[in-house]
Amino acid sequence: MSNNIPKFLKDIDMNKMLKQVWESFAIQGEITSSLPDILKRLIQVDLHSLARDHGIDQPDKKSDKEIIARLLELMADSKKIEEILMIARPDEFDLFIELLDVDFKDIDEMPYESYAYLMEYGMVFSFYYRERRYLLISEEIKSIYRKINTPLFNAHLEKYLLIYKYIKALCNFYGAFDQEQFIDIYNSINQDHLNIAGFKAISDKLVSRPQSFFNHGQHIVEEYFLHASYDEVDSFIEKIEDKPYYIPGKEELLKKADDFYFEMTPQLKVLRDYIIGNICRDEKIIGSLIKDIELLCFFEQPFHEVIYEFKRNDILFESTRQLNTLMPLIVDVYNNTRTWNNRGYTANEMNELFGEDTPLIKDMPIEQLDDAIFKKVGRNDPCPCGSGKKYKKCCSR
Repeated sequence: MSNNIPKFLKDIDMNKMLKQVWESFAIQGEITSSLPDILKRLIQVDLHSLARDHGIDQPDKKSDKEIIARLLELMADSKKIEEILMIARPDEFDLFIELLDVDFKDIDEMPYESYAYLMEYGMVFSFYYRERRYLLISEEIKSIYRKINTPLFNAHLEKYLLIYKYIKALCNFYGAFDQEQFIDIYNSINQDHLNIAGFKAISDKLVSRPQSFFNHGQHIVEEYFLHASYDEVDSFIEKIEDKPYYIPGKEELLKKADDFYFEMTPQLKVLRDYIIGNICRDEKIIGSLIKDIELLCFFEQPFHEVIYEFKRNDILFESTRQLNTLMPLIVDVYNNTRTWNNRGYTANEMNELFGEDTPLIKDMPIEQLDDAIFKKVGRNDPCPCGSGKKYKKCCSR
């Protein structure tokens, strides 16, 4: 397929292109930390965008001088600053705290998405100076934050950040959950209990900005379903609503708030060790392959898709005997992977612990698989079936 890509597309350096886009969002030229000076140097489209984000109506009908004067008033409101920071994500708030203690930070390799929310409201500003990007907090915002940085503010902020982490973890682990289910799970592993009113007050504010989750009626749903129809989301919720939850310990559950968290289960380790020892010794390739297989099993993709993942990673099988040895190991991974459809349980656990009629995945006849997953065999080579005969006197007939 790559041979069909036009040459001009092949020649594009995507990283360079992205950096040029990020640079276009920055103020060009020397760095300043004075908020009035920064606002005066914003190009008109960015100034109007900042004005709208702070609730200034029809900025295109106002002069730049009027907009800047109004922004300076609004951005001096400590309550507004509290509200903005309260729904910052953990990594965004960590970045804000880091910037408080420096004049500016070199962010030439930092993706724009890492600070876009903070910049949207003028909590930070980026500069492009001497061919590098820099990020800073204005002196005025630093001064306001030092005034609101109280034990009470920090207690509220810590609560918001914790609830955010739990929502992320539950979405990643279960796909969807309703408010009562959140309260039950949260209260079962935390001493400081939460009620529905307290949870809803926080969650509604969190979803007031783009997140990797969204409200669906009384449920909070992972962004995987963002482009699904309303009926498709309802169908998924109906499918799982009578199943019990698998609730890991607090520490293990919160690990799942990380979108890139990966658990090397015993079954995946056995599979990885067999592949490295018998099929491909490139540990980097196999590490990527194992994560791809785990993801396919997590989403319960057809078994043949798991097998074809080897070919997509340019790994071909020597023989049907080799594939026959491998397939039960993949089946074991499949049946011991925690899934959304089982509310965090594995198919094996649902069958053994709850007597659920959860279908266990079995391997499939090799003849149903595409020959492209095998290495090409010469007529005088040993037959891939493992018979010991030459290919021309065995399966090529």
